[in-house]
Amino acid sequence: MTSNPAQGKRRRTKANSWLLAYKEKLGCQICGYKKHPEILVVHHKELVRRNRNKKNLSGSFVSGMTSIKRMKGSLKKCLILCPNCHAWVHYKDNQFVFLRGID
Repeated sequence: MTSNPAQGKRRRTKANSWLLAYKEKLGCQICGYKKHPEILVVHHKELVRRNRNKKNLSGSFVSGMTSIKRMKGSLKKCLILCPNCHAWVHYKDNQFVFLRGID
């Protein structure tokens, strides 16, 4: 962790710029959408559990990183998806839960 706030902000900006370029290059890994890479989301392939020493480890976990090296390591366990495909993946994962309530 950086003690200098300005240096930390520069590292976050650099890491976020790298992530946006990565999303732009890759696009949605299901449908190939690339038009607006800023709306593409990072989806963890496996359930991410909470760590008591960290905040919620979700998609913001990757975008909140300041180290591109750490980000690259985390992205190996993730997919880049457009919002529609991301919603579909979660729907398919939880389809039984959604359908169980219908009588």
